[in-house]
Amino acid sequence: MAVLGLDLSLTSTGMVVLSGEGKIIFNGTAGYGLKKASIADEIKRLEDIVCAIEEVLGEYPVKYAVIEDYAYNQIKKGVTQITRQAELTGPVKMVCHQYNKEVIVVTASQARKLTFNRPVGTTSAERKA
Repeated sequence: MAVLGLDLSLTSTGMVVLSGEGKIIFNGTAGYGLKKASIADEIKRLEDIVCAIEEVLGEYPVKYAVIEDYAYNQIKKGVTQITRQAELTGPVKMVCHQYNKEVIVVTASQARKLTFNRPVGTTSAERKA
């Protein structure tokens, strides 16, 4: 059973497919920056990211898609950033559903714990001890 891990970002969405044994089967990114973009440019970027994820879902035997939740601590960058992130998250969840993949949303700290198999908040010094 493979798992698709997604760190959604408009400029660089990170994607990794892990086998049931934790071996990396695929890793890549999708997305790009836009300067003075039109709404059409922004929609095209969303489409490109979703299509890249769809290609991965079609190529690898993924059972789950794990998505990192919004970084609410980044709200100081403005509500617009969270809104744009939501514009990406919705279509990604939809394409996962179309491919019959279960979507699991985790916080950033949960993602670190799952990825590195360590308690949230431990320092590198504590891990070495």
